[in-house]
Amino acid sequence: MKSNGKHFTRKEMLRQLTLLTAGAAFYQTSYATLLPKGHRLTVNGKPVALQSCRVSAVPFNQVWPGYQRPLDQTELATFAAWDMEAEVTVCLTSAVPIHKVTVRPLAAGIKPEVTGRKIRFTVPRPMDLVVEINGYHHAVHLFAKPSVTIPLAKRKACTYYFGPGVHEIGKKELSSGDSVYLERGAVVYGCFHAINAHGISISGRGIIDVSKLERGKGVGAIRLEGCSDCQVSGVILRDPDTWCLSLFGCSDIHIDGVKLIGLWRYNADGIDVCNCQRIVVSNCFVRSFDDGLVVKGKKGPYQHLPVDDVRFENCVVWCDWGKAFEIGAETVAPFMGKIRFHNCDIIRTSYAAMDILHGDGAAIRDIRFENIRIEVDEVHYQPKLQTQPQEAYVDEGNGSYVPYLLVARITKTDYSQEEQFGTLDGLTVTDISISRQPGADMPSSVFQGANDHAVIRDVQIHRWKLNGEPLNTLSAAQITTNPFVESIHIS
Repeated sequence: MKSNGKHFTRKEMLRQLTLLTAGAAFYQTSYATLLPKGHRLTVNGKPVALQSCRVSAVPFNQVWPGYQRPLDQTELATFAAWDMEAEVTVCLTSAVPIHKVTVRPLAAGIKPEVTGRKIRFTVPRPMDLVVEINGYHHAVHLFAKPSVTIPLAKRKACTYYFGPGVHEIGKKELSSGDSVYLERGAVVYGCFHAINAHGISISGRGIIDVSKLERGKGVGAIRLEGCSDCQVSGVILRDPDTWCLSLFGCSDIHIDGVKLIGLWRYNADGIDVCNCQRIVVSNCFVRSFDDGLVVKGKKGPYQHLPVDDVRFENCVVWCDWGKAFEIGAETVAPFMGKIRFHNCDIIRTSYAAMDILHGDGAAIRDIRFENIRIEVDEVHYQPKLQTQPQEAYVDEGNGSYVPYLLVARITKTDYSQEEQFGTLDGLTVTDISISRQPGADMPSSVFQGANDHAVIRDVQIHRWKLNGEPLNTLSAAQITTNPFVESIHIS
């Protein structure tokens, strides 16, 4: 393996990965004892607690095999959150000597000052940041949130109010009109689920932690099925047993300011929107193991419903295995349209930054990726599927893999549920900014239809830039197509 130009054996790599967690015990069922013993954080001179989470260390996944992912494929990271109204000064004291510091998203323009083991920088407004010390392992995730404006009396009047402290709820079923509030300092072990409900609200500054629930015992952190007029805002979701926050057959849902962290288990997607209408996901941070922000058409009780008017905006995504933005692979729906990914940062991804994998019969139309910023580091490890229980991850490319920028394919997959092929008509990809670090290759893009009846039509590519330089031709943008792509325009 390679890190910052150095080559490590796996034994040495694992030793390096444990430096920050020496002395910290890990219990698979609880994070209560996982308090970081090195990094210290202050905001405007006041201490802010750092929390622990488990994340993926290597891009090694598999279709659910009946047992959970081994911990030697994971590592510990940290996160912290605070509320702010005006510019603040952040000081992070590192547990290890500092050789290199990167604050992401790069588009935030934050240039840290490093003195010894102290890292200082200003945060001008609420935003989500990741501080990488000596590379991306054991990253520090910082969530600067706008101040809470809901009066305390109103918060306490919620159907389920969780004050600071530890709460055990198992799987909590919600009904129409229920409201849930988690104060900062609340850690709620369990998950929330609702079916055919409307007017539900889940909000606050606390943590919903699913680590005590085995796969199948929970529903991720939050799952809504057949629900309408609901809101999820402000909470932190940690360690789901499966897809972290998922919507099935829902309408008029707003997810805002939610932070997803500690996703390491097999198939741990971030936010999945399936056969839904009028959905907005805004101002969220997602560090997923599997796909990050996902739109699907699923075979089942809601397959008669279209995917219509789904918008992701102002989000920051880090995908450890898979695709940061994904439409598919399941595309069972009457149609899937008016899907927007707008003004988002992809700070790290694995297989691809943006992906449309069309494996079923839906008519997909009117898709837009716009004002997206993608960061390409000099070291990327190749995503792989594990095939045997004791198989170890090996990257023959020694960190030289480059994720795809955009993949759009109509093809049958292992997830396909319908025999017929669908179509993709109207794909706009505009104002794409690629930040490539020295030593990194240019990410390529692929457009592939399936046959004369399953084609990709009307692709508009405008204002792509690589390190500020325009990419005005298919060749410059490293875009390849097959004969079943009609009318692709680039400018």
